[in-house]
Amino acid sequence: VQDVWMRAALTDTPVPAAQFPDGWDGTGLFKRGEIEDYLVTGPAVPSWNFKCDPNPLVLEHGETKAIALVIESDDPLLAWPNDGHIAGVSGDPDPAGTNWDPDADEVTGKIVWDANGNPSVEVGSIEDPPTRTVYYTFRPVLTQRAADGTIVQEHQRECQVVVKHTEPEPTPTPTPSKFILADISVTHTIREGYVHFTVHVRNQAYDGQIYGKEIFFDGVLVERFMYDFWILPHCQPSEVDIDYQGNPPKVIEFHFLRRDGSNLGSVFSQQVTTGMGKSVPGAGIPSPRPICV
Repeated sequence: VQDVWMRAALTDTPVPAAQFPDGWDGTGLFKRGEIEDYLVTGPAVPSWNFKCDPNPLVLEHGETKAIALVIESDDPLLAWPNDGHIAGVSGDPDPAGTNWDPDADEVTGKIVWDANGNPSVEVGSIEDPPTRTVYYTFRPVLTQRAADGTIVQEHQRECQVVVKHTEPEPTPTPTPSKFILADISVTHTIREGYVHFTVHVRNQAYDGQIYGKEIFFDGVLVERFMYDFWILPHCQPSEVDIDYQGNPPKVIEFHFLRRDGSNLGSVFSQQVTTGMGKSVPGAGIPSPRPICV
């Protein structure tokens, strides 16, 4: 209800009803009395406004977060926004006076609404080193529209955003835990005073470079192979023949080497038992099996 004016006539002459079938319209001439006009004030129209929370919003580059647009309303049933947009976004200078992104090319923003009609600004940022802190101002506009689309109320606020950029994490180098090998199996025979071993290694494909191999018998290095070029193991067994004088080893250890000769990954056999003069597999060692699909 809007404010209206009311006119009253104080006179001893009745208003001729026949002249005003729809009621007196305030016109006419009277010999005595006075005409008085009164402003009749309607009930106050409920209003609303909003604030940004948090303000400022702080996020790491590459993140997406939200600024809640908290509505403060006299009557949520009658006064509440139902439309909105971002009027603009600007890059602001940092405390040193440097404006890293004056055109705000590295951030995005849009108004989103939850199921209860509460609005927020969804802010996204682009991952972009080097390390620095960039400041922005977002200007959301919220609007209350009537059923016919006309604007009942409209308000704008400034929401501050701070984006922290950092250097990317270094790419980790392969570790032995990434290097997966299957089992070792061993056969051995006695040959002219030497124990002859054939070591079977079931490899698995590895995303990396291998420059050499080492074989240890009970912790003692008995064979070492270094290659002119790096190799890549695949899903196939490899065999190494070794003549070794002394007691048969209980444990055989196989190393794969980096270019500098350091150990990239190891695999151990289980305990090996001997069989003099004949070829026997290492006890308790499973037969090589394919492990790549």
